[in-house]
Amino acid sequence: MPAPVSRTGTNDRKAIMETAAFLKVIADENRLRILRFLRHGERCVCEI
Repeated sequence: MPAPVSRTGTNDRKAIMETAAFLKVIADENRLRILRFLRHGERCVCEI
């Protein structure tokens, strides 16, 4: 998970870029469906 944005400003740019990259990954509709499906535990790939 991305690092939180610091209030000191030293890692702000890096943290913002990491957070944006993470949000792009989970913003994919198919990935969100898979995450919702897996929220109750592991599943066989054939179920996905």
